[in-house]
Amino acid sequence: MGWELFLHEREAHRAHRIDAARALLDGDRGPAAALLDTWRFAARPELVDALLDTLVAGGFHPSPQQLTASLGPADAIREPAEDFWSLSPLARRVKLTSLCAPSVEADAVHISAWALDELRFFGALIEDRQRRAWQDAAYPPDRRRDAETAALWAEWFEQSAWNCRERWEALYLPVAARAFGAVLEARQFPLHVRHQVQEDLQESFFFTLLGGGEGPPGWQELAVRVLETGRQGPVDTVTGCLDEAGWGRVGSCAVRRGYGPRSAGVAWPDLPNALARARALSDEGQTDPLALERYLDLHVALRLLDTWTEPDRCGSIRSWRVVRQNRGRASGRLRAVLASSDAERLRAPLMALDALHARTLSAVARHCRDWAWQQLSRGFSFDYGRSVSPPCLDDPDGQPPYSVDDLSALRCWVMLVIVRGRLGHLQRWVQEGSTGDRDTQWGRLLAKGLPDRLRDQGEGARGRYDRLRAELAEAGDTMLRELTPIATQIAALDGTKGAALGQRFTALLEPIWTDDVTFPKVRYKGYVENTVKALPLLELDEVEEDAHEH
Repeated sequence: MGWELFLHEREAHRAHRIDAARALLDGDRGPAAALLDTWRFAARPELVDALLDTLVAGGFHPSPQQLTASLGPADAIREPAEDFWSLSPLARRVKLTSLCAPSVEADAVHISAWALDELRFFGALIEDRQRRAWQDAAYPPDRRRDAETAALWAEWFEQSAWNCRERWEALYLPVAARAFGAVLEARQFPLHVRHQVQEDLQESFFFTLLGGGEGPPGWQELAVRVLETGRQGPVDTVTGCLDEAGWGRVGSCAVRRGYGPRSAGVAWPDLPNALARARALSDEGQTDPLALERYLDLHVALRLLDTWTEPDRCGSIRSWRVVRQNRGRASGRLRAVLASSDAERLRAPLMALDALHARTLSAVARHCRDWAWQQLSRGFSFDYGRSVSPPCLDDPDGQPPYSVDDLSALRCWVMLVIVRGRLGHLQRWVQEGSTGDRDTQWGRLLAKGLPDRLRDQGEGARGRYDRLRAELAEAGDTMLRELTPIATQIAALDGTKGAALGQRFTALLEPIWTDDVTFPKVRYKGYVENTVKALPLLELDEVEEDAHEH
């Protein structure tokens, strides 16, 4: 496509978005609703209306350049270099923003038009990169290797994997080693550390698949990863294998964890509570193959609108990160639930796949990539009993889900834990229920620093944190990713002296802080040093979960 044709098409789209936004604000929702047809919930008018209610409420903060990139006149954009056309749609969008001279007034019509344009773009991008790319991924068949791989998988299902250890490692350990090597190189570990980790991996690979902890064995997690390569895509393929109990757990986690309560309230406003909404999602999922993707699309779109109300979080890269995090979380939840079910539920659909060797190679690469990033945050301890997929924990009895305000307070408390130098303690406590020591600073953070609203509620709940652990077990990594940009800015204050340090530290944290979490004061130098040390635990992998890399 040439520049002139691009500008011509863009002009038509620009006018359409502005007209739709103006009509929306005047009470005519038809044109705006039509722009949302890239999302799976578009077939449900009541869901579209609910989303548009949130959009009309506004409060978004796009930058002048972002407004101009979507809605500005052609003469406000510099013509890019030739390599512009070789970029991905997302990269082109980012590049276009950098070429804009601000020229659009930030009024209600233009901001609403910008939001409609962003939603349409990301709905299409999800369809392309998170669904169609998986469905179109090529897995070349190899009759000899596929038969061999099927025999190896049969040994796992028969609980006789020791018989195939040598052949399994010969085929798939090199893939695991490459995944770990990529992580070690990305984090620029010295050579002697890389060699030691690779040696430990040689010993741990098979035993981690065997498992031994409370969670599902690693080989069942890996089997679910293989199923994700099915022709329907990872979400629909995995949900097709769930039984009634599995759907119950998926519904409960989806509706009660993180920002799920808000999304569920939008999807089922007439139902009285989280339990009823979880049952509604579970029931729909068992009768309608599109139910979970439809709900997930609604949840992601609402999370984008929420994110755009925060200053400096309207950029396309940040928005795609929100998409990946929320869809990745949902996929991890599905994997955890299915992997925890009876292994026989996995056997028939896995054995029915064609190109089983190529699909297993892809699954090992993805599984070990995530395993490597998990091990990075755990100091490469290679605990055989720890699942790679975050668990979908059962609900603590009688505990209400966290509200949006509760989650804001929780994010502040986690940030307080980071600057106080106890992130490692928090991660061990979430995973194991104990930190393994009697650290007084951690004890104070939990007993006195945690707001009452985040503790278990009700009679007999004093001193219990089941709800907090369940929330952080599933959503903790996402929360750390959200906090990484501000933690990086705090770490960059290292070397700042005098009053300037306290002023800059305070200026970074005040915009996100809530009143019921004690604000860290006075010991700013120590807070910065602690944050610098925490960065390796915060900088988690953000590789896209799409099929382009498989």
